[in-house]
Amino acid sequence: MLNGQNKTIELLVQLTGIGWFIGISIAGFAFLGVWIDKLIGVKPIAVISGILLGIILAGFGSFKMIKRILSD
Repeated sequence: MLNGQNKTIELLVQLTGIGWFIGISIAGFAFLGVWIDKLIGVKPIAVISGILLGIILAGFGSFKMIKRILSD
């Protein structure tokens, strides 16, 4: 019975890691976009680009992580 609980905890930790990866990817690129906007002065363009890039990176990274979890 303990083995089943360990698998469940391991899965929850992996899913939590995916959530953190998504949040940090999107927020990180959004903050990078804000910094570039202040540096160059192109107000919404860099923030929007950063958010979109963060979403794309989060999508690909999450897909790879979920694929690895499902193959185990």
